Amino acid sequence: MDRIAAWLRGLGFAIEYMARTRTFVAFSGTAEQVRATVQTAIHRYLQDGKTHFANSSAPSIPSALVGVVAGIRGLDDFDFYLKPSGSTRPQYIYNGTHALSPDDVAAIYDINALYEEGITGAGQTIAIAGEATISDNPQGVASSTESSKADFRPCRKSLASD
Repeated sequence: MDRIAAWLRGLGFAIEYMARTRTFVAFSGTAEQVRATVQTAIHRYLQDGKTHFANSSAPSIPSALVGVVAGIRGLDDFDFYLKPSGSTRPQYIYNGTHALSPDDVAAIYDINALYEEGITGAGQTIAIAGEATISDNPQGVASSTESSKADFRPCRKSLASD
């Protein structure tokens, strides 16, 4: 981390913060310094009536730091949050409430291609912590997963009480 900070200072960047975990360094500089250092220009963009700044191409990490730098963040001011499109509708309805079936998840996260290659996740255990009452009717959930690749086993224990 000291090597990276010294390199950045040598290029005229100001070191704003170095993580105690030594996993990242925050620095600041001009758009011209960024362009010269990581070989990408910073431009202004208009999106939904708001002006933003962002890099115009993927940044290039100097070869001397390829094994040290995992990535560069903060070259733009765009929000990280995705807005739902409203086009996804759950197919599974239990007790009048909409929910997602395993096939819905496969479509939303585009994992059907993995299924087609024979990668099913068999032997893996996934726990989802959240508020749900699906264990009240395991047969209803099991019937919704019969046509899918999922092996659904409802939770029998509760970590919290009402």
